[in-house]
Amino acid sequence: MILETEPGWYIQVGFGETAGVPADSYALEIREGSNDLHFRAISGALDKVIEAFSGFFLGAILRGEQSSTLLVSSTDRYRQAIDP
Repeated sequence: MILETEPGWYIQVGFGETAGVPADSYALEIREGSNDLHFRAISGALDKVIEAFSGFFLGAILRGEQSSTLLVSSTDRYRQAIDP
């Protein structure tokens, strides 16, 4: 599944061996506009993947309406969501 909010800004997830991770895990990839802000993580918890997608979507809303300080807070939330 891929959620792209604008060109070069996306989050995507794959599951299991087809995503290059163990059979019971999720591969989560986030890109924030450039190669320098392109991250990949592995998680075994679906709730963490959902939190990451929610945080990414919230960040997209904040980018359009609020300051970059709020965007950083949102970005930190979804990065923390994927940490084991």
